Amino acid sequence: MRKNRFVALVLAITLLGPGIAAATASLRGSKNSLSRQHTRAEKEDLSRIKNDRQLANMKRLGLLVPIPTSRYIQVDPRLDKKWRYVRPRVARFLLRKGKQSMAKFGIPLRVNSAVRTIEYQRQLQRRNPNATAPEKSSHTTGATIDLAKFAVVRGRRVYHKDQQEWLRRELHRLEREGFVEATEEHVSSCFHIMVFNNYP
Repeated sequence: MRKNRFVALVLAITLLGPGIAAATASLRGSKNSLSRQHTRAEKEDLSRIKNDRQLANMKRLGLLVPIPTSRYIQVDPRLDKKWRYVRPRVARFLLRKGKQSMAKFGIPLRVNSAVRTIEYQRQLQRRNPNATAPEKSSHTTGATIDLAKFAVVRGRRVYHKDQQEWLRRELHRLEREGFVEATEEHVSSCFHIMVFNNYP
């Protein structure tokens, strides 16, 4: 298994170049990445949202805002409306990156998942053994989103290789600058992104 990963990494460096290979390596999921997200949540004193009552209260106080939908940003229609909320910094991230993606590739960003409660994360864990423990998932802070690797344009799915490579580079850069912690998830085909409170 380790040998296969090493071969894949060598191929990435050869075929994609060092920039993409570095970004791909940086975005690999790991226990260290989960630990960094958990540590950041503690450092920023982010509340873990326990249940629907606390979720509603945070919305009322403006600690969570609706995902800003526009021609730059899509939301997966399967995502229930009550889960379409994020911390304000995540909304800023989405607007900025969504505009850039549209300007460069003519493709919006698509949000698959955003805020979750501990109760809901526990339900997900029962259905999906790969789901993170409720007390550790950064989704329960409202500071994390999952971006799909495709968008729907004129009623059909569009996978844009250049857009994905651009997003990998951007997330790698923002990680290096200390603004996000990101993981590329291959099973669910998305980018998992926690946005920190120092995001400009």
